[in-house]
Amino acid sequence: MTISDRIPSWRKLSLFAVTWPIFVDSVLRMMLGTVDVFMLSRISDKATGAVGLANEIIFFCILMFGFVGIGTSVAVSQYIGAGREKEASRISALAITINLIFGIMVSVVLVNFGEPLLRLMKLSPEQVGMASHYLKIIGGFIWIEALSYAVSSVIRSSGHTKSVMYVTLGVNLIHITGNYLLIFGNWGFPEWGITGAAISTVVAACSVSLFCSSFCIAGFLRRFAVKIMLLRTVRM
Repeated sequence: MTISDRIPSWRKLSLFAVTWPIFVDSVLRMMLGTVDVFMLSRISDKATGAVGLANEIIFFCILMFGFVGIGTSVAVSQYIGAGREKEASRISALAITINLIFGIMVSVVLVNFGEPLLRLMKLSPEQVGMASHYLKIIGGFIWIEALSYAVSSVIRSSGHTKSVMYVTLGVNLIHITGNYLLIFGNWGFPEWGITGAAISTVVAACSVSLFCSSFCIAGFLRRFAVKIMLLRTVRM
């Protein structure tokens, strides 16, 4: 067996093979808000403008969550490359905790101060009401987005960039379907308009967090099972 054969397959990936799924994943995440604006344009121009502006605030918050994610990817990748899995696990847990706490703080700010912030942007009173309603629903659950960003960064840093991309792609399909059902009231669902778009976005964010967390837990259980088997083999 050569040294190359002992190297894990993900470490043999080229730079392009690692980065293009990250690019696609980032585009798909940004599409969550864009899809809301596009589909709400069939209702009214005022709703489109209000939600578009609210999404600018949401995107800025998500961008801040991404800073922790970038730092996590760098640190965890270095520790994994050095074979220091305990330190990598510690940094991963710390990053997830920090982003979760930060996300909760941002949620509190958006729910309580979202409307005054929107008033500073010179919207009409009707649009302020629409944007505030949308922002409160998504802002109240934006901590889930913060959690998913941290968990996704941990998964990507271990070389599973395509796994995160596939999850985000599936969640986009869920989001588009949810918008179709809840914005326009198709197939017997209530016609909720802006509220339906916000709820669909929250469900999509929850799905990303759930799938990514499940992936991490499954990986931990696999490593734990391998260690148990090795211990039993040594004792025998």
